[in-house]
Amino acid sequence: MRPKRPSTAQLILAYLALIGLVCLAVLLWQAPLWIGLALIAPLLFGALEFPRRAYLPLLFLITAIMLWLNTRLPAVQTTPPASILMGSLVTLLATEIIRRKALAWQATQHALQQSEEKYASIFQIGPDAMVVSRLDDGCLLAVNQAFTRLSGYSAEEVIGKTSTELGSWLYPHDRNILVMMLRQNGEVQDMETALIVKNGRPITGLISARLIHWGGQRCILMTIRDISERKRMEEALRTSEQKTQAILSAMPDRIFVLDGRGNYISVHTPNTPETNIIGKNLRDRLPAEVARSGLTAIRAALQTGKLQVFEYSLEEQQDLRFYEARVVPNGTRQVLAIVRDITEQKQAQLRLNQTEQRYRNLVEQLSAVIYIDLRNAESTCIYVSRQVEKIFGYTPKEWLSTPLCWLNSIHPEDRERVKALHLDCNQTGADFLAEYRIITKTGQVIWVEDRAALTPNQDGEMTFWQGLITDITPRKRSEAIQSALYRIAQAVLSAPTPQALYASIHQTLNELLPANNFYIALFDTETKRFSYPYWSHERRPAPPDNIEDQQDDGLAHLVLKLGEALLLDSNRIAELIQNAEISPDQADPDICVWLGCPLQIEGRSIGVLAIQTYQPDTHLGEEEKEILRFVSGQIAMAIDRKQAEANLRESEERYALATEGANDGLWDWNLRSNVIYFSNRWHEILGFANGALGTSPEAWFSRIHSQDLECVMAELSMHLRGETPHFESEYRIAANDGHFCWVLTRGLAVRDASGQVYRMAGSMSDISARKADLERLAHDAMHDPLTNLPNRAYFLDQVQHALERVRRRSDYRAAVLFLDLDRFKIVNESLGHAIGDQLIIDVAQRLKASLRPGDTLARTGGDEFAILVEDLNNLSEASQIANQLQQKLSAPFEFQGYEIYTSVTIGIVQVEERYSSPQDLMRDADAATYRAKANGRGGIEIFDIQMHTASMQLLKLESELRRAIERHELRVYFQPIFSLKQRKITGFEALLRWQHPIRGTLLPAQFIGLAEETGLILPIGRWVLHTACTQAKQWIKSGYPDIQIAVNISAGQFRAAGILNLVQETLRETGLPGHLLKVEITENIAMQDVEATSKALDDLTAMRVQVLIDDFGTGYSSLNYLKRFPVAALKIDQSFIRGIPNNSDDVAITSAILAMAKALKIQVIAEGVENREQVHFLLQNDCDQIQGFWVSPAVPGVATLRLLQHGLDERHLRQLG
Repeated sequence: MRPKRPSTAQLILAYLALIGLVCLAVLLWQAPLWIGLALIAPLLFGALEFPRRAYLPLLFLITAIMLWLNTRLPAVQTTPPASILMGSLVTLLATEIIRRKALAWQATQHALQQSEEKYASIFQIGPDAMVVSRLDDGCLLAVNQAFTRLSGYSAEEVIGKTSTELGSWLYPHDRNILVMMLRQNGEVQDMETALIVKNGRPITGLISARLIHWGGQRCILMTIRDISERKRMEEALRTSEQKTQAILSAMPDRIFVLDGRGNYISVHTPNTPETNIIGKNLRDRLPAEVARSGLTAIRAALQTGKLQVFEYSLEEQQDLRFYEARVVPNGTRQVLAIVRDITEQKQAQLRLNQTEQRYRNLVEQLSAVIYIDLRNAESTCIYVSRQVEKIFGYTPKEWLSTPLCWLNSIHPEDRERVKALHLDCNQTGADFLAEYRIITKTGQVIWVEDRAALTPNQDGEMTFWQGLITDITPRKRSEAIQSALYRIAQAVLSAPTPQALYASIHQTLNELLPANNFYIALFDTETKRFSYPYWSHERRPAPPDNIEDQQDDGLAHLVLKLGEALLLDSNRIAELIQNAEISPDQADPDICVWLGCPLQIEGRSIGVLAIQTYQPDTHLGEEEKEILRFVSGQIAMAIDRKQAEANLRESEERYALATEGANDGLWDWNLRSNVIYFSNRWHEILGFANGALGTSPEAWFSRIHSQDLECVMAELSMHLRGETPHFESEYRIAANDGHFCWVLTRGLAVRDASGQVYRMAGSMSDISARKADLERLAHDAMHDPLTNLPNRAYFLDQVQHALERVRRRSDYRAAVLFLDLDRFKIVNESLGHAIGDQLIIDVAQRLKASLRPGDTLARTGGDEFAILVEDLNNLSEASQIANQLQQKLSAPFEFQGYEIYTSVTIGIVQVEERYSSPQDLMRDADAATYRAKANGRGGIEIFDIQMHTASMQLLKLESELRRAIERHELRVYFQPIFSLKQRKITGFEALLRWQHPIRGTLLPAQFIGLAEETGLILPIGRWVLHTACTQAKQWIKSGYPDIQIAVNISAGQFRAAGILNLVQETLRETGLPGHLLKVEITENIAMQDVEATSKALDDLTAMRVQVLIDDFGTGYSSLNYLKRFPVAALKIDQSFIRGIPNNSDDVAITSAILAMAKALKIQVIAEGVENREQVHFLLQNDCDQIQGFWVSPAVPGVATLRLLQHGLDERHLRQLG
């Protein structure tokens, strides 16, 4: 901005004032110096305050005045005019220079003012938040409007406060980083950080800052741009891109972008990138035909803008692969092609087609009709197999095109029932099952079974009925035949008269056969004539019986002659007449079919049963012959029965006399008079005098036990109705003395000619003794013979009832206590089985006396008992009962002067719903007892699920151990035995390892006990012995003839018969000399049977095999067996060596063993030697040999030769001294 120009009046006044000043100066001082000052001062003033056009005239005026004064004033005259002019010129130049500097300064100040105004404008109206803060403490000095909008604070709220006080930094450390960067670089560009605005919302800010001076202080000018939305968009974009990439990566499809000419622009292929095809054409990669199809699809997609799909196949690595290409437009000049491998789909479709074809073939081959109906009221059929034509007579096309064809085919008598059932199933969704009759297209009535179930559509809705219709006419006919034959059999038993029987049979038979013409002809062997007790014929009357002029029934005679059923049609009858087998007058010429069957009793024909028909379309076959055979047999049986009844009546008196002396009581009941006769023996069985009971049936029935009476009367009624061939019943009846005895009553009803029962007779036998025997047997089957306690079977039954009560009652609690006597075997072996049995009896009595009422005690094994305690409040109550039982059994038992103490180990298991059987519960009780014994005899253990798990693991380990033998997972390792005196390895101990495929290497302690229990120790021990001897023989072959091998013999091996033979056979097979074999047994094995052990060890010694006592000091440690047994060496157990030299007890015990062995001249081998202190101790105490990690761990057989060749290293030898 230029300086303001003064007005004319201002200039005049200024000039006059200056002239006055100059004149006054001249008058006052009259000195040239002040004249110069008077000249310069106004000029400087004018130059600074007025424009050049104002102060130049002033200068000229002052110069003129000076020249004038020079001529008028004496003080000025001394100054030459030239000096005045020169001074004016110099003044002019100086004034111009000063003026220029002044104007420049004014311009600078003006520019600075404009800049500050512009900065203030930009600072306030800028879109980004701007803050000025002190560098040192962060105090805010200025903020713009954008900052107040962004932060939510007003300027008054933040000016004078620090950002820390405002809590603006989400991470305060970010400001420290910003200040540090500003101090280093002077500015910071685009630093992202998290800030917090007034309402607590975090935002992401992009900060740019620089150092400035503000009011004389070093400050930070900071610009803040809110990029939260951008960050969210970037994150969303990044997430979207990741999802897209993940989708593309997960897609098995190949994705190509191609132009309209088929050139590849980009490609995405899973797993195997194919970037080398970009820029190539479809024709370069695909067969011509496939490429043409692809180009056609590309053009169609670009032209129509719609999806194009085509399939093609390629032969890849001698395998035909199928692909589906889906082409869609990607803009106007490109397409996106998605190619999917559909080989598996194609193959699956092929298999599906083959399966469908096989299914169709199967459906077509089925004799049943397969159909699919819609789930609607009309049951609209949408599919039916071609078997519908065979059963219903309709072709599939006719069936599908005819409305309600199925419903209309149902027999009118069945239609409403089937329709209602189908409607109900349609509503409820239940499976449809019905048997009904249908009328075929040809009018034939047949029975069918219809089964159908609802099946879903693609949406899962149950909209289809899929069913199967089967022709069950043969089955229905078979059922009808069975029913008819049953009725015939019942009629034989119940018909009152033969005539009624024949009529009933004819009526029933007519349901199965065309039997309108039906007759029975009985043959009299004396007269050789037929009689006809039953005749039904639509054309001929019944022939007269047994008259001379009776014409023989030729066909009936022929049946009697053949002795079998005969089925004849009209042609066959004509053939018989032609062959003269029957005469023409013996056969009805109009008969179309004749069927006859002989009536036979015990292979003897007594007559003929025949049917005949005059209907030409009648067809009879083998089925009808079988029916007639059955009927003829029933008639023959009825005839035979009637004869038998007659014979029975005739022999009643003889029978009565014959049975009078029998041991059974006889009775004879006249049902018409209701009078009954009881024989003398009948009275004796009940303890009454003869005739004391009278003749009323009530005297009999009133004495029958109330629990048996209903059954007796039911059986009696069934026989009287003819439903059973005879009456037989076992029941209890009251004797004269009031006790009940068991009797067996038999009887037979007698019927008159009309079939009515008028009499019944029979016998009564006393079976009390037999019942007592049966009860005793039943008791013995459920009780222990020694203690008379319930046995395991009875106990399991009671536990089953307890399980059922637990399931029914939530408040019912019960438990099973499983008791195992401790050390019972010792009693048996030492005092004999008689005392052992007496101990079991006394223990049972004590236990029984200690139980609560209602508890069940049983003996379940040799020395095992089980107790079911019921109605418990909680499980701790069972524990209290167990403690009480142990206290009862703690008192001694005395037998024959012996005082025996015993204890019992008890396992407890609660009766719970989770047990499916009593055996499972007993298994867990046994497991609890086993755990209690493992923790120490005489204990109590409550079952938990871990016990069952442990048992299952043990069972699994047993199975794996058996497989380990088969799979050769067992290994033999060899640990060297080092002689301290000879300073060398003198032998090895064979140690077993199990190379488990999952658990790794297992030591013997982890599985030998199981092998002992299961008997697997025998094959394992045999294999270990053979392997160890084979390895020792290998040492001999390698030049080490004196190396001995020690093999552990387990208790199971030693007790098994044949241990000597095993050792002898192994030595013979391997060729190992006996003196190189040592067998190691434990003290416990040696003391089990001293005599047998002594003999076995003597026999081994005779074979030059050495005997070692292993783990000496941990068992009996009896000096007696050291004297009796041929022991070559003792092996001190490593549990004593481990504490040397720090444990004084171990030192004392080991020293004592070494001293004792030295005195007995028995060698000693120390096991588990691991450090030189132990070696020095053993050297000082004259130990013979050592083994352990100090020498070497156990190694495979192949590594033993290396140990023998190199021996101990120098370090170990130096430790020996």
